[in-house]
Amino acid sequence: MTQLYRVNYVFARLLIIIGGFGFLARYIEYGDFQFTALIPTLFGLVLTLFSNGLLQDNNKSALYSLFVAVFLLVGVGSMFIRNMISDEFLWDRKSLIFLFVTLGSLYYIWIAIKHFIRDKSIE
Repeated sequence: MTQLYRVNYVFARLLIIIGGFGFLARYIEYGDFQFTALIPTLFGLVLTLFSNGLLQDNNKSALYSLFVAVFLLVGVGSMFIRNMISDEFLWDRKSLIFLFVTLGSLYYIWIAIKHFIRDKSIE
C-alpha cells in the first residue's frame, strides 16, 4: 500500500521541481516567460491532491490509483503525440524534460495498475 503512496509523493515533487527548473531555465536563457513549461508542475500538484486518497486502506485507494493512472496516461499520450509531430528528437533541455517526465509517468502508471490489481484481488 505505501509503495504507491511513496512513488506518488516522490514523483509529484519531482514534477514540481522539473517544471520550475524548465520555467526558470527558459527565462534565464531567453529572457521571457513560457508558462507551458509549468505543465509538469501542474501535473505534480494534481498528483499531490490525490496523496491522501492513496494512503487510505480501502477500495477508494484502488479507485484513486486507477484515476491517477488514467490521468498520467493522458499526459503521456499528449507528450508522445508532441514528440511524434516534431521532425527530429534533439538532445536539448526541453526534449530531456519530456523524456524524463514520460519515462517517470510510465513507471508510475505501471505501479498504479499493479496496486489496483492487487487491491481488487483482495476482495
